[in-house]
Amino acid sequence: MGIVPKHSKKDIDRLIQTEIENVKNAVVQTLSQVGDYSVNIAKSKGNYQDRTGNLRNSINYEISKDSKSVTLTVQTGVSYSVFVEKRNYDVLTFTEAEARLMSKRLMENLFRK
Repeated sequence: MGIVPKHSKKDIDRLIQTEIENVKNAVVQTLSQVGDYSVNIAKSKGNYQDRTGNLRNSINYEISKDSKSVTLTVQTGVSYSVFVEKRNYDVLTFTEAEARLMSKRLMENLFRK
């Protein structure tokens, strides 16, 4: 009497794919928290005078998900933000550092479970 598997290879592959999607969804939720936090920091901590409100109001984030990775991008919607940064005003630089710290901490917590 040998060992008889209860699950087929197809069942195991499906289970693995489900778990991969669960992990990706958890990462997306975590990155959404980081994105919200980053936008709030960038809008409140920017040390430039925003005369029209266009620069601050254009700060947003985007989460991209493909078959191999999940990416968070925090950006402005105006092309001149780079010139504001070059004049030593902080548009997104501080936010990037804060986002890296927060995402590292949250990801460590997520995968510690």
